[in-house]
Amino acid sequence: MAIPTILAGQRQPAAGRPGDGGIGALCALAGAEPRSFIDNLDWEVSSDLTLIDAIDAGDGIADPFQSSGWLRAWLATIGAARKVRPAVVCGRFGGVALLVVPLAIEGRGPFARARFLAQDVSDYNEPLFHRELRPHVTAALMGALWQKAATLVAADFLTLGKVPLDAVEPSTGRRLRHCVEEFERSHWLAVDGPWQLSEDRFFGASSRNSLQRKEKKLAKFGRLAFRPLDAADARAAATARLVEWKAVQLAHLGAANRFRDPAFTGFLDRLARDGDPERYRLYALTAGKELLAVTLMICGARRWFLYQTAYHDGEAGRFSPGLLLLRHILRQAHEAGVDAFDFGLGNEGYKQRFCDRQVVLYRVSLPITLRGHVAVLAAGAVAWARDLVRARPALRRLALSVLRRLAPPRG
Repeated sequence: MAIPTILAGQRQPAAGRPGDGGIGALCALAGAEPRSFIDNLDWEVSSDLTLIDAIDAGDGIADPFQSSGWLRAWLATIGAARKVRPAVVCGRFGGVALLVVPLAIEGRGPFARARFLAQDVSDYNEPLFHRELRPHVTAALMGALWQKAATLVAADFLTLGKVPLDAVEPSTGRRLRHCVEEFERSHWLAVDGPWQLSEDRFFGASSRNSLQRKEKKLAKFGRLAFRPLDAADARAAATARLVEWKAVQLAHLGAANRFRDPAFTGFLDRLARDGDPERYRLYALTAGKELLAVTLMICGARRWFLYQTAYHDGEAGRFSPGLLLLRHILRQAHEAGVDAFDFGLGNEGYKQRFCDRQVVLYRVSLPITLRGHVAVLAAGAVAWARDLVRARPALRRLALSVLRRLAPPRG
């Protein structure tokens, strides 16, 4: 059920508040006096995602995961399965949206929890900030914003994951309350210089010779081709193969397998069929009519995100089709003039080969009601146990061994 719109009166700049042309001055106030900044805004809570399209957002790392297209695909699939209620919190000044926090309210037993919309499928989660406000965002402002959002939505607690922020306030040296570091970080490559220099860096002479031999092996299956997929039917078919390959791979590893979840696979299918093919690009490596590897990229003007990739699980998979496809995509990113190629969340070893930057991510757990305090304590204990297993190789190997035994046989 959609929540009603709650709208404070649209006030014009008045005495004691920044006047005409004062958006820049008010945004500058956000860094020095975050609570005063919050108090100067008019607030609205709505289920209407068009609030997201209305903001003149700056170039935030999480913006592609907070776009209305991404969130609508999630709400139509995963959100519908979970029966969540969207609650989009918007702060305005003089009618101009300065920040938007897309939240989802969902039931957790007797509790109502607020999270970012599509938090589970997004590599990064944070509010959308107006381009004049973004340079002034600090940990103190984020803390004040969480408190304000908590008073506006009908939830017992907030659990905000994978938040890319500097959680230490420079003026005090103190960590933001209710905030802990996530176990995994995200990794990305600063794209600088021509492709030839990067290719020499990542694919030396020996590596290029090896890949050339593998291309010859793959050519036996048909003529090799690298191409983006634009037609909806071709994109949907490639996405279905990606899901199939990933599901088998993760089942074999004994890892958590969301590729067997119809809601998640429906989300990917929705992006493939209805998403903007320029924003959600599907790249394929084919041999004749045979699909060898497919990668879903999220492409912005300055930053590309590698979201999902998979490759053939038969004989062709022995000849590194995924790596060959990645090399083509990296070259495309260089030629497009992007600043960053983001490999996303996870501490996989292969990312060390390509990435020269990382982002520390945080989890914010903020109780609102008395019941919310109980829920946050319980959730914190579960998160501590999960991170303990991840951080101890012996425990992780034992857990994966058990999961492999429980997984269905391949084929």
